[in-house]
Amino acid sequence: MIWQEVEPPPPVLVASDKVQWEIVSSDELGNSVLQRPIWLVDGGIDNDEALKDDQQPVVWVVLDQDQEQQFKDSLKSQFASEPQLPEDVEVTDSTQYPTADQIAKARFRGSDPLPFRSVSRSIAYGETLYPEMGFWVPSAFRQSEDYRFTFTGQLLGNPTNGSTPDWCNWEDFWNGCSDSQYLLEVTPLIAGPISIGLNYSQQESFLGERSDGDFDQAGQAFGFALKSNLGNNFGAAIVGQHLWSPYDKGGPNGSYPKPNEDIQADLGRSYLWLGSAAWDLGFWFGADTPAVLAVTGGLGNGRYKDIQDTQRLWINYGPYAPVGTVALALNSHISFFTEWSGQYNGFGLSVKPLKEVPLTGTLMFRDFQNTSTGIVNCQRGDPDNCRTTVDGRLTISF
Repeated sequence: MIWQEVEPPPPVLVASDKVQWEIVSSDELGNSVLQRPIWLVDGGIDNDEALKDDQQPVVWVVLDQDQEQQFKDSLKSQFASEPQLPEDVEVTDSTQYPTADQIAKARFRGSDPLPFRSVSRSIAYGETLYPEMGFWVPSAFRQSEDYRFTFTGQLLGNPTNGSTPDWCNWEDFWNGCSDSQYLLEVTPLIAGPISIGLNYSQQESFLGERSDGDFDQAGQAFGFALKSNLGNNFGAAIVGQHLWSPYDKGGPNGSYPKPNEDIQADLGRSYLWLGSAAWDLGFWFGADTPAVLAVTGGLGNGRYKDIQDTQRLWINYGPYAPVGTVALALNSHISFFTEWSGQYNGFGLSVKPLKEVPLTGTLMFRDFQNTSTGIVNCQRGDPDNCRTTVDGRLTISF
């Protein structure tokens, strides 16, 4: 049964020859005591459609205790003056009431199923933006029309070059341990279930002592994203990341750079072939947006390939390996995820603190002691030197 909230509620609660009326007590809704009437129409029929001759919807009016007594008194006075109802009016008793969960769903979803869309590594459920569902692996759904631009500033806990420890003090962090990037994603073309976008990355920050501050040393690179929806709950995508560097500082393919070779674009030329699925889990803990389970999986190369291939062939292209994320958003404000993405494997959380502001903060924890990725990421390539790296980012979409 689909419920739809129709505004405004009728100003005078009287029987109509087009609907069946029934009193629903606030006590029968458990903890969802509502302070104003809500007019819910069975089958998603709106106010205009309820007047059609071939429709006979059933209408529930949810009342608080004072309103309920007023309605009963009103019915008594109506029946006293007109004891015989017209033949085409039926006042019924029913044990099937809209539950608090049905009312919440009606407010959020209306009568039509909502599609899941992509917003980089976040998803949009209908018009509602959720936090990120992973740190490195993007969502495969078609891009949301409401969010064609995504800007990300991120700070990695170490530069994964084998020369620095995972855990540094504050001074050492800014001098040599941190590694920062800026990412911009733009989606100019959205047509039906398909979107085509471009991505830009600046892989060396102008902040800290690890950068000389020149623009041509920024490690710039461009890529693309082709995404599509296969129904409301499933998506598929091909994403190319960091494919072309305008200053030719992305290093060789299939081998390590030569000694003294100037390398700045160091996130790795990569292709990703992805599929995503997401499900509405209902409303948890009294939230006004539903919990969502999101899963993305596929194949990737570059930094997404197996860590032993990265150790052997460096970060650009190379063999493909499985990648994936599993994420649970409790509502549209907080999500938890675990991610397997080649060189960066771990778990994290993402928070979108403000309902109307599309700003998200995300943390990921990786490179735990003796983890397999330590052969590349940790000091001297020794997994025993790993001490849990924390990566963080801020993302805004518009």
